[in-house]
Amino acid sequence: MTKEFVLKFSTIITGAFSFVAALAWNETVKAFIQKYISPGSELKSLFYYAVIVTIIAVVVSYYLNKAAQEFIKQQEKLSKKVDKLETELDETKTKNKNLKEKQK
Repeated sequence: MTKEFVLKFSTIITGAFSFVAALAWNETVKAFIQKYISPGSELKSLFYYAVIVTIIAVVVSYYLNKAAQEFIKQQEKLSKKVDKLETELDETKTKNKNLKEKQK
């Protein structure tokens, strides 16, 4: 299994569970509105619910995307530092090897 496959598969499974949870909450909120909101104002309440959920989804998505981009940026910086350190280590090993050969 490749890294990409595992990441995609986990994303799909997470998305599926999130969808099921959203459906469960949707039904719960609908039942709450039907039980506790006065007759005739159900449509208005559902509209408010939809608007609020949409705003929350947009805000959460925005900040998650921003955090993911920052994480990727930090990973790239770290990767560059590791590459630089590996290069320096290789150069040091080569220098040490050359010094040992000269000493012989």
